[in-house]
Amino acid sequence: HEAIDRLTEKQYVINEESGNVKIWQMTNQKYPPVMTALNFCISPFAKFIAPLDSHVDLMEKATKETGLSDFGDEASFVPGLKSMIQSVQNGEVTLTGLGRIDAQTTLVKVLKSRLKIEAFWKAHTEIDWAIDVSDPVIIVSMPRTGSTLVHEMLAKTDLFRTLSFYEATDPVVWPEEAEDTRVENAEQFLDLVYWYRPLMNTLHKMRARGVEEERVFEQLIFSDSIDTFYSGESFAKHVAGLNQVEVLKHVKRMLQVLQYQDYRENPGAKPKRWLLKSPPHVGRIEELLEVFPNAQIIHLHRSPSDTMKSFATLGLYAAGAVMNPVPLERAKDIVAMGMKWLENWVAWRRKGEPDRERHFDILSRHLFKDPKVSLFGVLDFLKVPEKAQQFLKKKDSIWAAPRPGKVVHTFGNLGWSEIEFREQYMELIREYEHIVGL
Repeated sequence: HEAIDRLTEKQYVINEESGNVKIWQMTNQKYPPVMTALNFCISPFAKFIAPLDSHVDLMEKATKETGLSDFGDEASFVPGLKSMIQSVQNGEVTLTGLGRIDAQTTLVKVLKSRLKIEAFWKAHTEIDWAIDVSDPVIIVSMPRTGSTLVHEMLAKTDLFRTLSFYEATDPVVWPEEAEDTRVENAEQFLDLVYWYRPLMNTLHKMRARGVEEERVFEQLIFSDSIDTFYSGESFAKHVAGLNQVEVLKHVKRMLQVLQYQDYRENPGAKPKRWLLKSPPHVGRIEELLEVFPNAQIIHLHRSPSDTMKSFATLGLYAAGAVMNPVPLERAKDIVAMGMKWLENWVAWRRKGEPDRERHFDILSRHLFKDPKVSLFGVLDFLKVPEKAQQFLKKKDSIWAAPRPGKVVHTFGNLGWSEIEFREQYMELIREYEHIVGL
């Protein structure tokens, strides 16, 4: 059957019993016929339809579409925007015709969000001193450790304030009296994503009202890779030189804006603690604790061999939305980014044992074996009252599977081998696995 699947050039095959997916190749990814035809027709004219020549042009387009002109501190985001455009201009990323249109549309949408947020912030200057978000619960881990499972289970307890996908991608309505169509817009966007990227439902399920990572806010200052889509070497150098405290202060500001909106909708309600989760956090623990001094942190741990081949698979498949072929060298860039985060985490742990009142560790193998035990371990750590825990044990919706099946990952599909990976990062892997007891 595997030979037949390969000979008939199937991109992936789904086991009907388990829902598990095997991906045969990651480079020349297949699109629905309509997408293929559109790309063929549009590609020769894409540079004229969606120019990416200047950050100034993109900012002017955002200004024209919103009627707003104040982007806030331009020094906080213009260098990142310029380096992302440079990555495209220098051929560091090769976009399809539709990919180029997607890039321009996304970058303009990010700039429009900046304009609306600045207008909202200036209209409500009390946000900065009146809204306290200093004590979040933060899930920290390498990508693909089961952190999404923990995030979703904790979100379903209703004990925490979580970020929804529609809020992350469009944080404020402006003008404030305008109709709020953010949920509908997010649903339409995700319908399109799952139409031409069907495996995203298994790799990383997203829903308009579902929980989302706050790293999406980092796109507003162009300090995040935007899912590795449009970023090349120029942008990677920019991100490597960023002050992570300043990046996290931006994230904090966005949480304050959302919590202020909660207060205006329901002034008498007691604010809930924020529940945060983002893979880059694993490489910036000290910065997290500086910006969020009363935070408690949940660390998840899994073998880097398992996490990195899964992370790179997700990155390459997602990148196939805007580029084709997808160069396999990109897998090593994605892995290098993840292992740099891990290197920073190990350097932090070398300084001593963390305060166990503020840090809680979970091994992914224990989480996957019995999610309920791991979740209630977290709730004990957070000192959630026993009465509330007893109620949650009866809440069946918490234990629903977050997504169907799983993808079977191999380094071979990434043009690499596990031996090569472990040899390249041998010392780091050994030290990490020794620290956490893997």
